[in-house]
Amino acid sequence: MSIPESGDIILVSLDPTKGHEQGGYRPCLVISQTYYNKRVNMCVVLPITHSKKGYPFEVELPSSLKTDGVILTDSINTIDIKARSFKIIETVPDKLLNKCRNNVSKLLGT
Repeated sequence: MSIPESGDIILVSLDPTKGHEQGGYRPCLVISQTYYNKRVNMCVVLPITHSKKGYPFEVELPSSLKTDGVILTDSINTIDIKARSFKIIETVPDKLLNKCRNNVSKLLGT
């Protein structure tokens, strides 16, 4: 079984959800460090959506990637990669990964 690495975009189901949480089978950006993912078989991910709303925590994916839409950096999820089926799609540039991580840091006040 392959382990997603930091910066990978994976397809995974985020169900079950409640309220305004992003759900369904969707692309997500892995933001947790690769050593963490391998050690505990968990990943911290940010969902990607096609619905741009202009929120300050949306990060647009560049047209050079296969995946299109915006990364919701204010919708942090931790998933068990042993318990969920997933598919690795592609890897984002380091600059984009760092921008997403910076947004998460701002959100958390760190």
